[in-house]
Amino acid sequence: MDRRGRSGDAGLLTLRTAELIEEADVIVYDALLSAEILSRIPRETETIYVGKHAGNHPVPQEEINQILVREAKKGKEYCVSKAEIHSCSEEAEKK
Repeated sequence: MDRRGRSGDAGLLTLRTAELIEEADVIVYDALLSAEILSRIPRETETIYVGKHAGNHPVPQEEINQILVREAKKGKEYCVSKAEIHSCSEEAEKK
């Protein structure tokens, strides 16, 4: 199966995204993050799976937002969600 262009494809990561994954204290992710990207997360990095699939949202978006804010308030530098980079401190400032 050709995965080029799909969300979560490791081949689409920017260098900055790869750096942020390496530097992250915690990574909040869903089903869009590929196994290849997950394998790049350092073992000591905390990961929180929020399990979102199309049409199946076991963790509501509001709860995901609360997780991001909670981690930011703990002083965590970055979170990764849906193969996109979110600064936890920026998320906390929005609340």
